[in-house]
Amino acid sequence: MLKRFARLGTRLLFALAVAVLLHEAIEPSHEPGLVIAKDDLEHGLWAYGLTILGVAAFPRTRALLIGGVLLVLSAAAEGVQPLVGRSAEWSDWLGSAAGVGAALAPMLLLWIRERVLRGRASPTDRS
Repeated sequence: MLKRFARLGTRLLFALAVAVLLHEAIEPSHEPGLVIAKDDLEHGLWAYGLTILGVAAFPRTRALLIGGVLLVLSAAAEGVQPLVGRSAEWSDWLGSAAGVGAALAPMLLLWIRERVLRGRASPTDRS
């Protein structure tokens, strides 16, 4: 019961965080870099946190799928910005991609490690 409640809470928190970020992305009066002076770093940190929160909220969903969805949302938010009088920047999306990649990298390494330890693959096999 507690596990189910925790998962529901995590999913609600994830949905709220995504909604807040999408609102911030299309808000006309938004000034970039309000939390951190470097806007790209801010994008990366948000994407990093959202990726980890998304993986925790949806543990049965593949982490790469969650990361991909977040990157598509990030690109869509950048694409909509010119419609509300803001400029879309590739560097913002690249910052988001770096954050998603930084969050997924340890998960990918653990997945590879598990496969190697189970004997399914070996990085030293040449056969």
